[in-house]
Amino acid sequence: MTLRLEHGHPAGWLVRSSGIVIGHCGIPASVDGAGCIEVGDGLAESYRHHGVGTEIVRAISDWLLTRPGVATLTSCIEPLDTASWRVREKAGHLRAETEHG
Repeated sequence: MTLRLEHGHPAGWLVRSSGIVIGHCGIPASVDGAGCIEVGDGLAESYRHHGVGTEIVRAISDWLLTRPGVATLTSCIEPLDTASWRVREKAGHLRAETEHG
């Protein structure tokens, strides 16, 4: 995975529970010049609201912040997607809304 990041390729993982794929997490782009990298994730509906999403986001965040050149994390979340915002909040991320043109 480190080689993919070092060479600018997106990285991603499938999340499994008891051998069943229940979601995914990943990095859609490489680290930018300011050391910021985007984190993305998704979880099958039947596994939501049980802390799994928070665990996934914490794990990938903790790992990313140990990688060379990574200083901050970001996520693109729709303003009304309260569940995704809550996952980020429980994982220790701060909410900073920005406008994209």
